[in-house]
Amino acid sequence: IEKIFSNARYIHLVRDPRPNISSMMEAWKIYVKVGIRVPDAKNTTLSHWSYAMPPGWQSVVKKTLEEICAWSWVEHNRYILDKVEQSGSFRQRYLRVSYEDLLSQPQQVLGRVCAFTGLRSTQASHDFLDEKQLSWSTVSPPSPDKWKEKHFDAIQSVEPIFLPLSQKIGYETSCV
Repeated sequence: IEKIFSNARYIHLVRDPRPNISSMMEAWKIYVKVGIRVPDAKNTTLSHWSYAMPPGWQSVVKKTLEEICAWSWVEHNRYILDKVEQSGSFRQRYLRVSYEDLLSQPQQVLGRVCAFTGLRSTQASHDFLDEKQLSWSTVSPPSPDKWKEKHFDAIQSVEPIFLPLSQKIGYETSCV
């Protein structure tokens, strides 16, 4: 992207790993597929790969779904954070937005994004945020503790995978 758009701005949407991983697990089984069949699927826990594929994805296909989703959350966020730490020019064109802030303060987040990008918000963008429409990929109704109801034990079991990066981003340090 940077070779084509050298002045690109990057908005990094981060989400607490616990509900994020739970949502990934829930949707993985249903329909969010990238169409990539896992090679030698009989020796893996998966028949397909869902979501974006970080480098090294082949190395985790024999793990449990919760381990794969935790690994994926870490890899995607780690890549971006490494880029921020290593490149001053990237850091100047980078804005982190939390999913939780987007839900709780959508108008303020829109203001930050507009200030960062130099774009102006429109009445239509404000109206869209006020409508609070669910994403087309929503599998079950949102709820702050849905991850605890659906996947608490699984998420707790993979906490060591995501905990260091989760703390670095500023999220709580424990499943309990």
